[in-house]
Amino acid sequence: MRWDQVMGAAGIRHSAQGRTGLGRSLARLARHWLPPPPTRPVLALALGIALAGAPATMLRAQQVASLMADSVMIDRAGRLVASGAVEVWHGSVQLRADRISFDRRSGQLTIAGPIVLSDGPDRIIVADQADLSRDLREGIIRGARLVLDQQLQVAAARIERQDGRDDQMTAVIASSCRVCAENPTPLWEIRADRVRHDQQARQLHFERAQFRLGGVPVAYVPRLRLPEPGLDRSPGILSPRFRVTSDFGFSLGLPYFIPIGSNRDLTITPFAGGRGMMALAFRYRHAFRDGGIEFAGQLSRDQLDAGRVRGYAHLRGLFRLRNDFRLSFDLLAPTDRTYLETYGITDQARLSSDVTLERIRRDQAIRARVLGFRSLRADDDNSQVPSLALQADWEERIGLHGIGPGGALRLRFGALAYQRPALPG
Repeated sequence: MRWDQVMGAAGIRHSAQGRTGLGRSLARLARHWLPPPPTRPVLALALGIALAGAPATMLRAQQVASLMADSVMIDRAGRLVASGAVEVWHGSVQLRADRISFDRRSGQLTIAGPIVLSDGPDRIIVADQADLSRDLREGIIRGARLVLDQQLQVAAARIERQDGRDDQMTAVIASSCRVCAENPTPLWEIRADRVRHDQQARQLHFERAQFRLGGVPVAYVPRLRLPEPGLDRSPGILSPRFRVTSDFGFSLGLPYFIPIGSNRDLTITPFAGGRGMMALAFRYRHAFRDGGIEFAGQLSRDQLDAGRVRGYAHLRGLFRLRNDFRLSFDLLAPTDRTYLETYGITDQARLSSDVTLERIRRDQAIRARVLGFRSLRADDDNSQVPSLALQADWEERIGLHGIGPGGALRLRFGALAYQRPALPG
C-alpha cells in the first residue's frame, strides 16, 4: 500500500505545498507507525480524525484490526499509546479497555483495565490487565472472569490464550449462581487448580476439581469435563439436582447426559440422601419425523421398605397422523401407593393415564380416548372403583348463512363406557 493510498483511505488530503500542518503531522505519524513496505507485514494502518461530537481518534487496520480511542500518541520508546474509552475490533473479537500500548517490534498489546473482551454475545472476559498479540487471540490475561452464555461464570487468577482455540486457566472458581457483595459465597461452585477451555469443541476440562455446597467441600474429582452452557448435544454432567423431603431430608443427584445420534438421548441421574436412600432416575427421549416419545422413571432402595426395590415409570408421546389427526398418550404407573409422594414426584391422590386420538378443525372437533384411573388413597379399593373408561365425542358446527335468519347449528354426539374389576358390597 502506498502512502497516498493510506492517507486517502483515511479521508485526509494534504497539498505538496504543505498548506495544512495536520496533514503533515498525520503523515509523519503514519510513517513512524507503518513499517516501510514490503519488508514485513506488521500493521497497515489508515489514520483519521472523527470530528462529530467529542474529539476522538480512529485507527483502522487494513485486514488486521481497528482501534478507536479518545487520545492516541507515540511515546519516546516508539510505542503507540491509546487511552480513554479504547475499543479494538479484530474479526468477531472486540476489546474495550481504559488504556492500550502497542509495541510494533514485538507485536504485543499491553492493556490496562478494566477490560472487557468479547467474542460474540456468548463468550465475554472481564479482567484487570492483559498482554495480548495484535489479533487478540494469544497472550496472558490476569484477574479475569469468563462469562459463558450469561449462565456460567469462571473466575481465574490467570488466563493464557493460545491461537484463539484454547484458554488455559489457573486457580479457577466456576459457578452458575449469582455472586455479589451481599452474597459472596455461591450455593454451589467448582474449584480447580487448572482448567482448559476448548473454544472450538465448547468444552471445559477441569484438573484437580473440588465441588462445594455453600462453601463446604463435598466431593473431589481428579479430572472433570463440562460442556459450555447452550451446548445441547454434548455428553457430560448437567447441573446438580436437589430434593428436600420429610422422609429423606436433603438428597443430591448428578445427572449425566448421553446423546444417541441427533434425535435420541438418555439422561441418567443417581441420587443419594438420608435414611440410606439410593436411587437411579432415567429419561429416554426419541424424536421422529412426525412426533416423539419420552420414557422416564426411577428405581430406588431405602430403609422405609428395607430389602425392596421400588420405583415408577412414565411414558408419554405425541404424533401427527394423516388428515390432521393427532395421537397422544400419557401413562404413569408406580410400584405402590406411597412411592410418588415419598420421593416428591407428585402429590396427586388419584392418577390418570390416557391414550387420545383427536382432530380439531375450525368447525369440527373429534376425540376418542381410553382412560385409566388408579387411586393412591389408603382407604380406596381400586378393585371397586372404575379403573378403565372409554370416551368418544364428536362436535360439528354448521353455518346457516343464507337460510332464513342465518346463524349456526351445533351438533354434538358423545359416548362413555367404564369398567371396574369388582362390584361393591
